[in-house]
Amino acid sequence: MLYAGTTPEAAIVETLLHDEGGGVIGLSELKQRSLWTFSTGKPLCLVDLAGPALKRLRHDGKLLVTDQLDYPRAWSHALHEALPGVHGLLFPARPAPEYRSVALFERSADRVGCPSSHEVSRIRLLDWVDPRTGRNIIDWLWDFGVTVHDDGVGLW
Repeated sequence: MLYAGTTPEAAIVETLLHDEGGGVIGLSELKQRSLWTFSTGKPLCLVDLAGPALKRLRHDGKLLVTDQLDYPRAWSHALHEALPGVHGLLFPARPAPEYRSVALFERSADRVGCPSSHEVSRIRLLDWVDPRTGRNIIDWLWDFGVTVHDDGVGLW
């Protein structure tokens, strides 16, 4: 399973904001992280687990927003088995549902392959800037109640 975000912001939310309501992240952790972007080689067929699509499954957001991790895993497995033409799931990011995350099944690997290196890019997370606001990662995380703690490694 490959987990990704539909935007850089979604990937950051899904990766760093495990705890709702903020928290503390060490500067050393941010220094070790990179943000990778890639394009799929072919279109993806995803099961949309947000809003109306989830209601069509006769379920609500509790399917995804739960501390019981076995529950979403069981749904993922069931959808994987029942829908062999589906490449993965599209779902709201747990800590910030306005962002969308993607879980790609292993069978979609041929669609994620990168025929040329220019389709993949990497940026150090500390160098990332929100394109809408111009804010850096530390200020952006602050909006989610996350404090970045200088744990002795220095900024650069």
